[in-house]
Amino acid sequence: MSGIEKSQITINVKGLPSGVNVAYDCIHRDNLTFPHKLFDSRTQLVDHGLFNSFIPLIVIRQNSSNTYTIIDGCKRYAYYKQHGKVIFPCQIIITSLTASETGLLRIALNSKRKLDIREKYWIVLWLKDNFPLKEYRTMGMKFGIGKKEIDMLLELSSCTGVVSEAFLDNSLDLNLINYFTVLSKPDQICFVEVFRSLRLSFQIQREFFEWLPEIACKNNEAVRDILMSSNIMTIIKNNEINVPQKINKIRSLLFDYKYPKLSQALNNWKKLASELNPDPSSITFYPDLYFEKDRLEITVSISDKEKAMNNFKKLSNISSEQWAQLLLPL
Repeated sequence: MSGIEKSQITINVKGLPSGVNVAYDCIHRDNLTFPHKLFDSRTQLVDHGLFNSFIPLIVIRQNSSNTYTIIDGCKRYAYYKQHGKVIFPCQIIITSLTASETGLLRIALNSKRKLDIREKYWIVLWLKDNFPLKEYRTMGMKFGIGKKEIDMLLELSSCTGVVSEAFLDNSLDLNLINYFTVLSKPDQICFVEVFRSLRLSFQIQREFFEWLPEIACKNNEAVRDILMSSNIMTIIKNNEINVPQKINKIRSLLFDYKYPKLSQALNNWKKLASELNPDPSSITFYPDLYFEKDRLEITVSISDKEKAMNNFKKLSNISSEQWAQLLLPL
């Protein structure tokens, strides 16, 4: 290391020295490595116009070797290495730091910007591995990760790799991790694999996480047996319908399993509403969601007086018994 210039980085983090001395030099890409457990190589690299190849990486030498661990600039390094850059300008830390101090320094340097879920995940796990319980939670919050989020990320760490990856790439919503971990590990893996390509919305995820264990318990079977059933697999493999249609069909199927009586009542209602509606092109009936309220909503589109009078007259001819069935189908 030639170190053509020296300076100091000021730090204001408990557990770290107030400043570290650095020297400037250029290092070959093959001599640079990512920090252990504090960078996920699966992080998606997006050229958002903010990367600058002339901004030096901050690195620290590994013992007496000629290899350096990147403390700050991992995504920048990965992006430019991917695009053929060979030599990287670096600020090389020459102050002696322990492994835990090196990790804290990396977290501190990156916590001033918005962290994505992968970064938060590895920070929390690293803090958990290196500090006592009360201390690492407090430190995580000081680095901008909320207490609830810390708990959810710790819950995620108990999942298998394919499952945790589904949350880390936002296929599944971290806020629902407590619902998801009610499932057995084989059921978790099956859920991820079945719905991998559908990108379920938050609401659909929540409904499925709530419904599936109840359906499985009622039928004395595993969740994976339900998901791998021919009814669901036929929908998944149907190339003639799009993703939203597949999701809606699967939801309807699970809704029927979860609420068989309500589903039957809704089907009866739809049949009756279709028979009694005098003009479906301009009149729409809306039932109460669970038939709990003695109420029915109707929308009427009016284009001219005569048609309006005719439709209202037809509505008035519906008998009291038929209105009662629309309010509460048998």
